[in-house]
Amino acid sequence: MNARWVGLKALELMVDEDLFINAAVDKVMFGKEMEKSDRAFVKRLVYGTVENRIQLDYIIDLYSKTRTGKMKLTVLMVLRMAVYQLLYMPSIHNGAVINEAVKLIKKRKMFQLTGFVNGVLRNISKNIDKIEYPSENENPVKAASVRYSFPETLIELLLENHTYEELKAFLAYTHTAAPLSIRANTRKTTVENLKKTLEKEGLKVEQGAFGGNGLRLSGIDRLFDLEAFQSGLFQVQDESSMLVGSLSGIQEGDKVLDLCAAPGGKATHAAELTGPGGSVIACDISDRKLALIEENRSRLGLPWMAVEQSDASRHREDFDKAFDVVLADLPCSGLGIIRKKPDIKWQMNREKVASLVALQREMLTNAAAYVKNGGDLVFSTCTMTKEENEDNADWFLEKFKAFESVPLDVDGYGDSCGRIRIKPWETGTDGFFIARFRKKGEDE
Repeated sequence: MNARWVGLKALELMVDEDLFINAAVDKVMFGKEMEKSDRAFVKRLVYGTVENRIQLDYIIDLYSKTRTGKMKLTVLMVLRMAVYQLLYMPSIHNGAVINEAVKLIKKRKMFQLTGFVNGVLRNISKNIDKIEYPSENENPVKAASVRYSFPETLIELLLENHTYEELKAFLAYTHTAAPLSIRANTRKTTVENLKKTLEKEGLKVEQGAFGGNGLRLSGIDRLFDLEAFQSGLFQVQDESSMLVGSLSGIQEGDKVLDLCAAPGGKATHAAELTGPGGSVIACDISDRKLALIEENRSRLGLPWMAVEQSDASRHREDFDKAFDVVLADLPCSGLGIIRKKPDIKWQMNREKVASLVALQREMLTNAAAYVKNGGDLVFSTCTMTKEENEDNADWFLEKFKAFESVPLDVDGYGDSCGRIRIKPWETGTDGFFIARFRKKGEDE
């Protein structure tokens, strides 16, 4: 199976079926017998082509008489893949990149366009080291947009909350490879024993950025084939996400609610912390996501954790004042996880951020009602905007006078206002925001 052909089909599927990048890659590779190196090549090629789209189109437009916006989808995808290889995969000879691109066009029976594709790519190949990009001094937003392939509207939004140097550090970070982060299941093993077990399976294992139960893995081909995974010794979860459980104050025997639990990382962490003397209800609205949560709960061996279908934006009277801790990891723009899901940046805009802010407030209103007196509400997101994070935390405290902030601190992150904002370029983790509130009494 030709790896570039598989990559092209994945890129076309993203458009034709409106799929996220991971779903498209999984779909095209499902059931195919491919070497480990070919699978890795497909993933790098597809992810790289998607995350560098603006830069790739900028270069193509410099050397093509037909603008990218006027090209047939297949031709555009083939050109993007080829230019990505010319820019970022120098171990592949330029001639081979061009020849393989022409073969893909022929395979799609677009014979009349082979000369066009060949000519554009040969022109780019000859000038690849002489490309002039927009000047940062003349137009810093445009320069950052092309250099880091990030929509100008999102850059402008981020600049409202970050300096230009912070912005560039973040944008550069989104193009780095993300390690696989896992959380040891302390109900079945210890961090030290898990590390030894995984090393015996041939993996490189490192301690996570924040210590605790987090580890970073490399050298993985098929995660699901690992004996340690099948035995439920660990859960895949980003290290920033693990902080939600670590900072929540969950105790043995507590009753915990996770409002938006998929894929189950925080809920299963909560269940490990409560132990069998406590209970956790993990909720989500999607049948598919509920199945994933249940799969993780069962594999990790946490029978005191229940999985329920529930819409966090709708109030449930049966949940009122019922929980010691409520976890509210709410829908957000996801800008903090773009390194893993680069297609987010093509789907998000200021209007969607505003709608998410409003949705979060609906869900936080319900979450507040579910907390016992003396209990805690932990609000978190995986994004970078002040509107979805600090502004909504301020709104919550202003609206719900019965709650107060609980001071938080992790390795210098956090403040007396009970908030932590993780800057991903400093930690090597997802960008994240966490705020913790304690219910001291009843609202008037």
